Amino acid sequence: MNALRNFLRSKPGAAVQIAILIFGLYLFRGRSPWSVLPVAVVALVLIWLTGDTWQSLGFGRPADSLPRWTLEGTVTGLLCGLIVAGVLTPVFTQIFDVSASPASHKGDVAYLVTNIILYGVMHALAKGLAYRAFLLHRLEALFGQARLGLGIAVVLAALVFGLSNLGAPLSTLVIAALVGLVFNLLFYWSHRNVWPTILAHGVYNATLFVLVFLGRL
Repeated sequence: MNALRNFLRSKPGAAVQIAILIFGLYLFRGRSPWSVLPVAVVALVLIWLTGDTWQSLGFGRPADSLPRWTLEGTVTGLLCGLIVAGVLTPVFTQIFDVSASPASHKGDVAYLVTNIILYGVMHALAKGLAYRAFLLHRLEALFGQARLGLGIAVVLAALVFGLSNLGAPLSTLVIAALVGLVFNLLFYWSHRNVWPTILAHGVYNATLFVLVFLGRL
């Protein structure tokens, strides 16, 4: 067990874990809110095998005060949602998915409540664990914590985050990668803390579903 743990904590071990996560992402790809759960479980198993503490992964108490990190997460998620809905989705749909025609859920209360619970809470927690806490930590182990290494980690994690939407239109993958980039930057802005990114992701998802409910998206 110690030999395995020592290997997983090495650079080759980090590369293997990243490959396993990406393989899990491909294996359990899909647009269902449940598709992220097996990936999160894979991350949890690897975290246990490596012997990481929750504090080291970013699940400790945020360095900023509760009002500040709550405001940062909420504003980041809300702005991302509004920019994606008002700017990126119309532009990228026109470029990549001209024929895309999403179903209307205007006024569908059950759709709104269900998706806010699934995507605003469960989905945001699972992706915060898999893509911010786990993946960024492993990319740091592989590329280092110098400025260049962190830059590579932020970009690669954003690309993997975008690919987590495999099966969706290309515009969705591009937008997801850009949003993932913002959440990754928020992770480091928050002194490597995951909670503000989870809040931002939940608010982002909730904003989009509220706009769909209102017939604005």
